[in-house]
Parts: sequence; structure tokens; C-alpha cells
Amino acid sequence: MSPTRLTVPCEARCCDAELVVVVRHGEPVSYCDGGLTPNGRHQIELCGAALAGQLHFSVKQRSSFERPARVVTWTSPSRRCRETASTLVAVLRDEGFLARRARVRWELAPVQVRTPSGMVDLAAVIPEVEEGPAAGDLERFWEKHRSGENPFALWEVGEFPSFEPLVSVQARLEALDSDILSPGVSEIDAECGVRVLVTHCENIRLLEQSWGLADPPGAALGEARLYRSGCRAERCGRALWTSKMQGGSDSGEEART
Repeated sequence: MSPTRLTVPCEARCCDAELVVVVRHGEPVSYCDGGLTPNGRHQIELCGAALAGQLHFSVKQRSSFERPARVVTWTSPSRRCRETASTLVAVLRDEGFLARRARVRWELAPVQVRTPSGMVDLAAVIPEVEEGPAAGDLERFWEKHRSGENPFALWEVGEFPSFEPLVSVQARLEALDSDILSPGVSEIDAECGVRVLVTHCENIRLLEQSWGLADPPGAALGEARLYRSGCRAERCGRALWTSKMQGGSDSGEEART
């Protein structure tokens, strides 16, 4: 028996808008380009089921011809995010959505670090073996993290010179927003759908700031947040729903990458 196809909630749309979902990756084996732990996969399975349930709860038929809801997913290139995206897509397909295989977007990558071998994912660099200026920055970054401080607050004011600057990360997220989240994206706007971004805690916070939320809380591992699509003002600076409302994610002060 084929699964029931779901339609996106009409009351959540505005000016041809659909929905945007931002998802933080699940618990990784390690941040050095590790995949998900069994618990991490379970977090995303819960997240996907909770998200599908929220959409299902809000479903209204657009017309006498009911069309299935399409889900288009983009992911950070990091392994923890790619595995999160593939798990989420599988769950949404099981729940009746037309969910495509996730596509990688470099704009969703975590903060990068300049090393002798090139720019590398912050969490994938091992401070103990790194050489050059990045070594000291990495040591101080993780020292702050171990002490319970938020090292990204220092990163934002340029305290780690070898790290990709804040303005660079904001610029690539801005480009992504204009490219795939704004009205007029033909491959998605042709029919009612959902845009899903799988990325990292700090990127989610920066995206939410650009949408008008002054001090967004950090996303938990495996947490999804649902927003309106369309122009940024219509995202209202706040999520319509989060998976934490239904206990779909773990809380805590995990690494923000």
C-alpha cells in the first residue's frame, strides 16, 4: 500500500510562499568529519516524524485537485549534515512527501579555518597536529568551549584571525537566501513545497538573525525549526514551530558546530 501523499498547509503560505525548515545535524561520532552516531540518527528520525506530523496536522486541500507536497533539501558538505539530510529525506518519504535526494551547498558549511593545506572545516581540524597561526587560534577556541564559554562570541569580533570572518559567512548565507529561499525559484515555486536546509548551529543563528530575530537561541542537535518562505519580513523573526515543542530533539550546550 502506497503512503498517503501530504499537502502543505495553506494557512502557512503567503504571497506564493511555501515553508522553510532549518535543521541542525544530529549527534556526530566526532566533529572531525564524523558521521552520525546511532543516537544521532534516532534524533533525526524523531525530528522528521515530528515535522511531518506538524505539516500533516495543518493540511488543507488547495483545490479539488490535491497535489503532493514536494520537499527540496540542501545540506552542508560536512558528513554529519549529509547523513542527517539523507535520514530526514527517507523519513519524509515514508510519511508521504515527494522528497528529493539532498543536494550539497557549500554556503551551508561551518566556519572555515585557514591552514597550510587550505581552508578547512573548523570542527575537522585537530589543534594538536595543526601547524602555523591556526594552531593558537584553535587551541584558544576549544579552550573557551571546554570552559563553558561561547567561543563564537569572540569569533564574531575577530578574535581568531585564521578563522573565516563573520562577514564572509554572512555573505555566503545571504547569497544562499537570495538563490533558493526567495520567491521566484522556478523549480520549487511551480508547486506547493517545502525548502529544507540542513546545517550547523552557528549558521542557523546567523540565518535567523538575518530574518529579524535579535538573539535566537542555539539549536539543539537534531532540532528543526519551521518558517514561512517568501520575503524575509514574512518569516517574522520567529519560528512557526520547532521540533523541541514535541520533544523531538535533545537539549544541552553541545558544540555549536
